[in-house]
Amino acid sequence: MERKSVYFPNLNSLRFFAALIVILSHIKEDQSLFGLSYSLPFPIIEGRQGVYIFFVLSGFLITYLLMMEYDNDKRISIKKFYMRRILRIWPLYFLIVLSSFFIIPNFNLLVLPGYPKEMIQHHVFTKLVFYLTFFPNLAVVLFGAIPFAAITWSIGVEEQFYLIWPWLLKYAKNKFILMSFIILFYPIIGFVLGYFNNYEWLVIFKRFWEETPINCMAIGGVFSLICYSKDYAFLLIKKIIFAKEVQVLTIITTLVLLLLHIKIQYFKTEIFSTLFSIIIVNLALNDKRVINLEYKWLSYLGKISYGLYVYHGICIVIVIRILSQYQQCNNLYIYSASLLLTIGLGSFSYYFFEKPFISLKTKFSPILSGGTK
Repeated sequence: MERKSVYFPNLNSLRFFAALIVILSHIKEDQSLFGLSYSLPFPIIEGRQGVYIFFVLSGFLITYLLMMEYDNDKRISIKKFYMRRILRIWPLYFLIVLSSFFIIPNFNLLVLPGYPKEMIQHHVFTKLVFYLTFFPNLAVVLFGAIPFAAITWSIGVEEQFYLIWPWLLKYAKNKFILMSFIILFYPIIGFVLGYFNNYEWLVIFKRFWEETPINCMAIGGVFSLICYSKDYAFLLIKKIIFAKEVQVLTIITTLVLLLLHIKIQYFKTEIFSTLFSIIIVNLALNDKRVINLEYKWLSYLGKISYGLYVYHGICIVIVIRILSQYQQCNNLYIYSASLLLTIGLGSFSYYFFEKPFISLKTKFSPILSGGTK
């Protein structure tokens, strides 16, 4: 069977912006942790929103590619799907986790205020088991953050999503109803759990549930299905989503909510995920998109975004420590040096560590997808 290929423009660039949101947010947090003042002429977007963009993007891409695979091969290969995810995610994931447990704590330069080596060693075996089995989000809930490894909570969420999603897509007869059920089911469970504050294990599960927003990925999957399907109703919805007026309104609304930090009391995750989804499908699939992010330098930065996401915490601490020694901890130096060092380390990692694994993915890719995750 001849393999199809697909390229989604703009999405690599969007990955970089998602990573940038997280990086800038964590620079601000680390400045506070080190007792440094923060003052910038522009607002910093909440870092979690950058993670939600990654989640929605994963739901969109994984769903779209698996549906293409089914149409092309008349089946979905679960084995090949997991091999692709393993080759892309696991090497860097295990590198940062094992380094955070056994290497980084031995360097005083990288020790964070309030996070001594002894804290990491407390319940170290249990923590390590959670991290090595892709439940870092549960480890954070139970034991608190481990410097530089805690960032993997979101990777754990994606791995948990990957564990069930291809099976659901392979066997679900009505994928839209399935995804809609997940989207509705998630906040309902969280709402119900809020009434059981007298049971410690339910409180823990509620916190874990809140740290596992699979509804973000399901919403991305719904929009993927809408744009992929040839069903008449979906074609009408797609036409509305692709309208210039809807694009402009969505972008403006998203920026206002993010930059002004407007509080949304109910269904915040669902609202933002829907806005992100509309932006993503227009960037990737609409020839009449109102914005274009398809620039080589942005696309490159998006290509190495996994490394940027994983390494940026280390780079920020190194920069703050070195600048503190020379009493040069102004915002311009901290932010610019942190970004440059992160990009440098991310580039090195991509070409000399990640790329050999990525090149093996083509052997397990029924659909060749340039520019996808």
